[in-house]
Amino acid sequence: MIEQRYLGKQIKLTDIDGRCWQGEVDGIISEWDSDSGERELLLAVGSGLVEFKESEIAAIEEQTDTV
Repeated sequence: MIEQRYLGKQIKLTDIDGRCWQGEVDGIISEWDSDSGERELLLAVGSGLVEFKESEIAAIEEQTDTV
């Protein structure tokens, strides 16, 4: 579910609790480099970063700029 193509992109992420998050993907951590043993996604939200394990993500939608 976490794909490299999301890096640097604006996304809408829905977690397994049904909460929606929007922001820019700031980083992707491989399962070999993460403490959890899972791929992880770092989402820039406001002035902070939120980290999601792959098992915590229900859906990811890439946001497109529409004016």
